[in-house]
Amino acid sequence: AVSMNTRVRLFSAALMGGLLLASWPMFSEAAEARGQVVRDLPATDRAIEPAVEDVFEVGSIAGAAWETFGEEVRVAFDREGNLFLFDTDNARIVVVDRQGRLVREFGQAGGGPGEFRMPMGFTVTPGGEVVVSDVGQQALLIFSTEGEFLRSVPLDLEKGVPGAGFVADPSGGAILSPPGGIRISMRGPGGDTDSGSSLLIQRYGLLEEGEPETLYAAWEPPPPSEGEGGTIEMDGGRSIQLSNMAKLRGFEPEVLFGVTPDGSLVVSDSVAYRVKLLSPDGTPRILLQRPIEPREVTASVREAERQRRLDELDEGEGPRVRMITSGGGGSGMSSSGSGGMTEMLRGRIEDMEFMDEIPVLTDLGVDHTGRIWAQRSGSEVGEDGPIDVLSPTGEYLGTVEAGSMDIPSAFGPHGLVAEVRRDELDVVTVVVRRILF
Repeated sequence: AVSMNTRVRLFSAALMGGLLLASWPMFSEAAEARGQVVRDLPATDRAIEPAVEDVFEVGSIAGAAWETFGEEVRVAFDREGNLFLFDTDNARIVVVDRQGRLVREFGQAGGGPGEFRMPMGFTVTPGGEVVVSDVGQQALLIFSTEGEFLRSVPLDLEKGVPGAGFVADPSGGAILSPPGGIRISMRGPGGDTDSGSSLLIQRYGLLEEGEPETLYAAWEPPPPSEGEGGTIEMDGGRSIQLSNMAKLRGFEPEVLFGVTPDGSLVVSDSVAYRVKLLSPDGTPRILLQRPIEPREVTASVREAERQRRLDELDEGEGPRVRMITSGGGGSGMSSSGSGGMTEMLRGRIEDMEFMDEIPVLTDLGVDHTGRIWAQRSGSEVGEDGPIDVLSPTGEYLGTVEAGSMDIPSAFGPHGLVAEVRRDELDVVTVVVRRILF
């Protein structure tokens, strides 16, 4: 029998339509090697103000049974503007129309065909299919938007599985996965295997099992120091033994990722303000940059960030942590609610290390018209900054002031956006708005 050395992965629980903005010719271009164009965006912000209309809100502790959601909810729109809500805790998908009225529910927990055992992420394709990645089933599960189970596509855990934030390939027949999936390592008589780097953007086909196609390998910073292992005491008398894990590291640049309607990739994996526009096959086309310098991580910044994370942990507002384990005894999932998990997180925060600079960009999104939303870090530690709006070809359109909105959880047609929120009672709600410029 093959013994499995479990890699523990921690997961946190993840606009526009109407009038097109005029682009202001405030940039210069220069050819770079490999045909990539470098476009210098203006140094000074030009304010733009969106018109915001509330459309509906679902999710209530006192509402109908269908709108009582678990801790983890992911959202996506179809081409008609219907909203799909993937309630992973309750192993179901809820569909509401453009007025927020229930259309249907489908899905259930289990190990049979079309049932959810350990679901991770989902998306709705332009062709009208709902795709769910399920680690327990080791497959992509594919449904019609009516809820009919169509087929499953096996996943090879040794090659890794898609990150929870995967999106549909606009060209059809595939999903595009950003970094953030699960890596599996195994040890056995046949030798060691490892699914390799997780900092890859990959295309997974939806018709038959095959090798995922790597489109882009993100910049990978030097690995963090190795921390100590230990035992986590879980609820119900269970415990999990951890081997040495890499230390938590503050201000490490994330791989920010989006896809335009024509299939072009939008990527940022830098501390500086650098946004890359790639062809659907991953070929670099345009590099966008603004002369906004990253801030130095000083001793006071380190202390402020450490304290901010500890405060969030104490107030129950920190990351929703899921631990997925796999071994000879089977697979399982544990929530962050146990005291042992909280203490493990506290120790990792207190012992965390830091990068030298705060990344300029903290989030990225692409709306249904192809416009790029790039959110910058705020003036205070942990604060969201303004959002730059760029055209599909990379021209600077303007900046939405800090605090007026965040990049939504999902973009829909006709300016619809959806935002997953959690209130002071820890109740998950989903707010749909229409945002136009």
